[in-house]
Amino acid sequence: MKLDQVRHLVGAGEQSSCTFADFATRWMREYCQIEKAESQWSEDRSVILGHLNPAFGLVKLNELSRVHLLNLKNHMCTKILEGNRTYKPKTVNNILGTAKVMMTTAVQWD
Repeated sequence: MKLDQVRHLVGAGEQSSCTFADFATRWMREYCQIEKAESQWSEDRSVILGHLNPAFGLVKLNELSRVHLLNLKNHMCTKILEGNRTYKPKTVNNILGTAKVMMTTAVQWD
C-alpha cells in the first residue's frame, strides 16, 4: 500500500485528528510490543524518537504524504554529503522502511 493512500483511507473523525506521534505511540504499544522481538521494537522506538517524530510527529496522519518521507530522506542524504553525520544507505533505508510499515499498519487499522 502506498503512503499517498493514507490520506484517502484514513477516515474522518478521531483518526483524522490523530498525529503521527500519537499513532506512533499506539503502534509501539499495540503492534511492536506484541508482534516483534524486544530487540526489534527497541530499534523501532529509537528510529521513531530519533528520526520520524522530529521529522513529522506533529503532522496529522491524513495529511502525511510521500513528500514528508522524501524530505526526511533528502535531509539524511544531505548530512552524508556534508560530512556532518554518517548515515549509511542501509540506515536510511531502515528508517524509511519503519515509516512504511507504520503507514501500512495505519491503513489496515483505518
